[in-house]
Parts: sequence; C-alpha cells; structure tokens
Amino acid sequence: MTRALSVFVLSILLPWPLAAAEERPLPAGLDLEASVVAPPSGEAAPAPPLVSAAVTAGGEPIEELLRDGRIRPGGDALALVYLLNPDLAGVDPLPAGTALILPAVPAAEAARMPPGVLVTLSLAPKVKRELLAIDFSLGPIVERVNLLPVARFEGADQKEDVIGGLDEIRGFLALVNTGITGGKLSLPPEVLRQTLAETRLVKAILDAFVKSGKPLAAADRERIVRISEEMNLRAGSFDEMRRGGDRPPRWRDARVVVRLKGKEDGAPVSGLRVYWVPRVLADRPEEVRRFDGLGSEVAARLPEASYLIWAGAEGNPKPLSPQARVDVRRQERGREMVVDLPVPRGVSLHGRSVSEPPTTVRASSTTVGGGGLESTPAAETQR
Repeated sequence: MTRALSVFVLSILLPWPLAAAEERPLPAGLDLEASVVAPPSGEAAPAPPLVSAAVTAGGEPIEELLRDGRIRPGGDALALVYLLNPDLAGVDPLPAGTALILPAVPAAEAARMPPGVLVTLSLAPKVKRELLAIDFSLGPIVERVNLLPVARFEGADQKEDVIGGLDEIRGFLALVNTGITGGKLSLPPEVLRQTLAETRLVKAILDAFVKSGKPLAAADRERIVRISEEMNLRAGSFDEMRRGGDRPPRWRDARVVVRLKGKEDGAPVSGLRVYWVPRVLADRPEEVRRFDGLGSEVAARLPEASYLIWAGAEGNPKPLSPQARVDVRRQERGREMVVDLPVPRGVSLHGRSVSEPPTTVRASSTTVGGGGLESTPAAETQR
C-alpha cells in the first residue's frame, strides 16, 4: 500500500508530459557540460546525468517543456533540441501533437531536486572557448598583413582579395562570439567546429606568410578567399536565426542521402563507409567525418557548406569511389539532397585502391544561392 501511494504521489509531482516519458541515454560522444545552481549559496554544482525523453507537445511553448524536464531554457538547450530532432524546423510556434525528443533530468533524480532548480547546459564548451581565444589572437596578425606592401601579394587585386576575405572572416567571428557570449542563439556544434578549424588554418597561413618575407602563395590566397565565402554563407544563417528572437529557427542545413551503387551495373553496394569533409579542409585528415552505417544507403544532416563526400573502407578514408562535391543548402519543404556514388568493380573493402583513380565530381546548384545537385555520374537531384 505504501509503495503504491508513493508512486501515485510521484506521478502527481512530476509534470505530466515527462511523467510518462520514455527515457533514453543522450547520443554518445556529445560534447555537453551541465550544471545546477544550488540555492541558497548560488554556487554551481555538477548536474545529475541527463537523458533524452520522448514527449508530445500540448501547445505549450518550448521553454515550458524544457522546464518540465528540469532544463533551463536558452540557446544551448535549444541547440540540443534541434540536434535531437533533425526534422524540427522551428519551435515558434510548436503545434499541439508535435512529437519531440528533449533533454531532461531523469524522473527519479528530478523528484529529489529542490523545487524550481534547473540544469544549465553548455553545448560544445571547449570549442566555444577556443573560438573566443583565437579571434582575439587573429586580430594582430591581420593588422600586420594589412600593412604589407602590394608586392607581397603579387598585385593590388590579389591583396584586395586577401584583405576583403579576412574582413569577412573576422566579421563572422565577431557574430559568432556575440552569439556565444549572449547565450540566446542555438549555434550548432558542427558549425562551431568547422569555423574553429577554418580559423586555425587561416591563422597558420598568415603566421607563416608574415614570417617568410615572401609573396603569398596563390593556393593560400585562394584558401583564404574560399574560407571567407563559407563564413559569409554562415553569416546568412546567423542573421536569420537572430531575427527569430528568443525562439530562433533551425540553423540552415539539409539531410544528405548517399547511395552506393556499382559503377557497371548500378546494383546497391554495402560494406563501405561513407566519409565527408568540408571542401576548404579537404587536405586536413583530422577533419574527415563519417556517415553512420555501412549499408548501401546512408544519411546525415549537414549544415550549409561545400563538402566532399566519398566511399572508403571501414577505418580507412582513402577514396574508393569518386569524391562528389556537394554544395549543401537548405531545401524547400525539407527535401533531401541525394548523392549517388559509383563504386568500381573489384573495389576492396580493406582499403586497397581501386584500379582507376578517384575523381572529384562537382555538384553545382539548381536553386537560388546553391544547394541543388546536377544530374552527374555521382550526384542526382533531390527527392
């Protein structure tokens, strides 16, 4: 009788959407810090382990749903909501009946927490700290580059390209740092990670250039310009998100589906891993990422940028198919972007090269501002 009564009391005390919610672990490898402010001292303390909870919105705002799970609303909490719900385009409004996966304190732990105490989330905290630091250190080297004579750039136009590109890069970094310190915008960890890697590369190029006393190599100049173009693209997403106020929409991205097919017969090919890397970081092995699964069709949601996508052996990203250039852009009505990768006959699943060298297949845009895929041997239109 006592046990039955305690269960009944617990179900009353817990918010109804979470009382019956199915709890699961958060995704493995998630870069997340969580803390609670313990009254009355006001000092931060470690939070209990968090879970993801399946809930159904009843028409209440996202802030109320997060508080029901003992999560403090904010930019990082909303970024995690978007990460856990890949098809969620926005939360303002959040129609009744919307099925969601939300971060939450386990119900048993929440019952032991003092009333009103919430868990504060910090998503990708290390990347954010490094971004703030590298932006500060990039300023002086950019100023030195601005003062260098035209001869160090092989011409006035070339110097203008570099200086203009650096202005775009620093401008976007200023936006990102404002978003980080403000805490209201849902900045995706992958966008922050790419931005940090690109900024590190730019700083390394400029440091070597200033010390060398030689003209800037054409390849380095082109790299700076391409990185500035990627950051300018992200600035559009940032502005759109900032206009969303306290409930910003999802960062612009698209679901990319990759299908592996035999080059000769078009039959599905399984057992290979699909890899991707931002095109401006293609020569950086540490920046290569992979799709989940080893089937003939895999998918991932990628933020807007230009990527190279290819197939290789498990654990070995050496290309065993053509590398498809895919300019990812948000699609109308949430359509997928589909990439077909032809796999030559005789390819080894253990990392041995194919008989013919892989080639880069450029997938250009069919929509305003990029984002479609032309019908080519390695890329087909959206579906």
